Amino acid sequence: MLSIICAYRNRTKRLENFIKNCKEFYPNSEIIIVEQKNSYYFLKGQLYNIGFNNSSGALLAFIDVDMYFDKAFNLQEYTQKGTIGCYPYTTIHQVIDGSVLKPLSIWKNSPGGFYVIPRQMYIDVNGHSNLYIGFGWEDRDIQQRANLTKRYDNMLYHIKHPMGHSNKELKRNEKIFTTAHLRDIQLDGLKQTTCECLVECSDQVKKINVSVINVVSDFIYKNLLVI
Repeated sequence: MLSIICAYRNRTKRLENFIKNCKEFYPNSEIIIVEQKNSYYFLKGQLYNIGFNNSSGALLAFIDVDMYFDKAFNLQEYTQKGTIGCYPYTTIHQVIDGSVLKPLSIWKNSPGGFYVIPRQMYIDVNGHSNLYIGFGWEDRDIQQRANLTKRYDNMLYHIKHPMGHSNKELKRNEKIFTTAHLRDIQLDGLKQTTCECLVECSDQVKKINVSVINVVSDFIYKNLLVI
């Protein structure tokens, strides 16, 4: 089973199209949206770890909400039957929503956007780092942790949107990344994103460190609200 995990905030219209896109090409997948509801710095790595803790797939696809694809990729084959992680693409065309035929720019070999990691590998590398805030460099960190070097010659679309980060955040995150090799990954990541179930009901309320999430599930996707 494939679990699609998306960290998300404040892009309702784009989220609707993202879910439709995933369901069109991966109809049997489990879609998990981890939505940060507060106004604090976006905590993408922690959101991904929370998503993992609520997933069940043998393969994990981490996809940004602003990505769009026009075909299904054979992710089981790409990961060599779940033994390696990979990027299912080499090229990203940045476009305006609804106009995929006119790319504004073309990116090659981006470290983020859409990558796939087998479940056991994600556990072995202790998931995403919790140290990055805002946007930037957290994708390079997981690329290094999970040794994501395998790519396939496909194209994705990135829907243009206002920048969600500042230069201050980028510089901070870059400094964290450049010293990542000095840290023990087993002390920063999935195992440090702890879950404690507070209420057992259909709409579960859980505590993730100092955050609280509300889990709402239906037949289409699971939404985790991080307050």
